[in-house]
Amino acid sequence: MSGFLRMSLRLVLRTSIAALYLLTPISARGQVPSLLWYGGDAAQVGSFFNNTRVSADFGFSVLDDFVVSNVAGWHITGLFSNNVATYPIETYPFTQAVWSIRTGVGPGEPGDTLFAGVSPVIVTPTGRTFGGNVEYSVVVSGLSIDLGPGVYFMSVSPIQVVQVYHVPQSDGTNAVGSPGPSGLFQEDRVLVGSNLQYTVSGPASEIASMGVIGWVHQINDSDRDGVPDGVDRCRSSDLSTSVTINSCNSGVNNTLFPSGCTIADLIASCAESAGTHGDFVTCASDLTNDLQRVGTISGRQKGAIQSCAAQPDTSKRQR
Repeated sequence: MSGFLRMSLRLVLRTSIAALYLLTPISARGQVPSLLWYGGDAAQVGSFFNNTRVSADFGFSVLDDFVVSNVAGWHITGLFSNNVATYPIETYPFTQAVWSIRTGVGPGEPGDTLFAGVSPVIVTPTGRTFGGNVEYSVVVSGLSIDLGPGVYFMSVSPIQVVQVYHVPQSDGTNAVGSPGPSGLFQEDRVLVGSNLQYTVSGPASEIASMGVIGWVHQINDSDRDGVPDGVDRCRSSDLSTSVTINSCNSGVNNTLFPSGCTIADLIASCAESAGTHGDFVTCASDLTNDLQRVGTISGRQKGAIQSCAAQPDTSKRQR
């Protein structure tokens, strides 16, 4: 494939990547799509991978992996691939592309397709040329896909019977996000005689010039304790460094539990539910006994908290 194209000695001014995701409208919730992952601009010298489908079911597709690292996940509104064309798009225009998002792609393994389709595309010159051949960004927009944390593979392949499109290798310039650990694969779906021959070759160490558009889901965390409100049983946590009951500082570390509650929150719950000071002392004693039993606090720390709880006027929490 290296013989069919030669890199130009210089790169002309390219279209800003920002223009790609601005093609996607602002959501009803006010979220503005941005570039979540981008393999980077085409390398001045590098490999090219056939990315052309002659129909929805036959042809070639480049599959590259990306990582969703945010615990809340991503909302995807668009995908794109940069493609170098043998002839100007005006000569052999196209209006659609085959796209997919998958997991588990490997040598000879197409993986599990999570989302896929044949969609209209917006085709824009990037401003780069290679050996006189123009590079175009092929953008699928209008998607509404939610992905949780993990490694995924994406593809966007123009549908064109005559023209051949190749995705260039990236040199990392203007890259956004982290490339996946698996590498780049090429999927071939071709007819040999009357039989469909289906292969997945790779991995290649190169990173493709492709990208993902959307936004990162936000986690609501009212008390900023790192536990999302949806699972936080104490949404207004006492995040003091040590467990303090009224003005009595026990010196015991105020542990935050996965439930979103701290020891101080649990002590406060005792105070709020107690009818008398004696009820509060009993509740605090039972609580600290349980905390010692599971190894959260030591016997000495239990005694320090119980000593503070036993002091007068601790049946109500002071904040």
